[in-house]
Amino acid sequence: DGIIERCFLQIVGKQTDIKLSDIQKSAIDAVLNEEDVLVVSSTASGKTVCYILPIMVYPLSTRITLLVLPSRVLVNAAYEKLNSLNILCIDISNGNLELLYDGASGYYNNNNNNNNTGTYSSRSLIENIRVIIATPEALDQNRNATIINQLIICKRICRVVIDEAHLIITNGTFFRTAFTQLKSYTSQLPFTLLTATLRCKDEQLLLSKLCITEDRRNNMMKLRKSIWRNNISIQVINLSANTNNNNNNSNIDISTASLNNIFNEKCINLVQDALKNRRQTIIY
Repeated sequence: DGIIERCFLQIVGKQTDIKLSDIQKSAIDAVLNEEDVLVVSSTASGKTVCYILPIMVYPLSTRITLLVLPSRVLVNAAYEKLNSLNILCIDISNGNLELLYDGASGYYNNNNNNNNTGTYSSRSLIENIRVIIATPEALDQNRNATIINQLIICKRICRVVIDEAHLIITNGTFFRTAFTQLKSYTSQLPFTLLTATLRCKDEQLLLSKLCITEDRRNNMMKLRKSIWRNNISIQVINLSANTNNNNNNSNIDISTASLNNIFNEKCINLVQDALKNRRQTIIY
């Protein structure tokens, strides 16, 4: 417990008013016990701690965490955070793992193989690397997939962490098909799934898309917390085409004004209110 507390203080910058939440404690314990974990909690609730802290607990370990992030913004943020904690990591979202092997940049060796597939040895991986950061598309490249699978076989990669895991359902079918290939890693490795928006009714669909067996589903750690954020509110404006003689605020009479004019007026009012009250506002 003492080591975990010290590592947590390093992550949060020694802000003494912040404590490990029950969800964080449970997730960290599950990861250290090599269990599968699903964490559903609101944005900015500290889900990142659930995968970073276990890495810090065993600083001399030679095992690697495969961290899958859906965007460059998240990749950059994770890379900067891990480096600030002196956790050696590599970002392959815009490159490939051949840079780690003899030949390409001193670490890749294809031994003049006629089929040009190369041979991959975990011994040639940069010493002390702890995290490989990748987007789903980077892992979908044949070269990267081959090396990652070899590292799994060699038991160098110990866990796959997927942030924004709900995108496997919403984006994986048509928009970003590389998400569907993540099942090749979750089916072989202990996993940590992080999301702020996964609905209870979609949980089984997500696990099925990742090829998680019934036995693993029954034994995995599932942690849920309210996903509501106090600093976000939703206002729905119903634009009705019917004349509203009662002047009810829930419906706006657009018989005397165009829809565009009403929309523009409402947007202006929302922006003015946000500026006046110093609120962040998103308008769809």
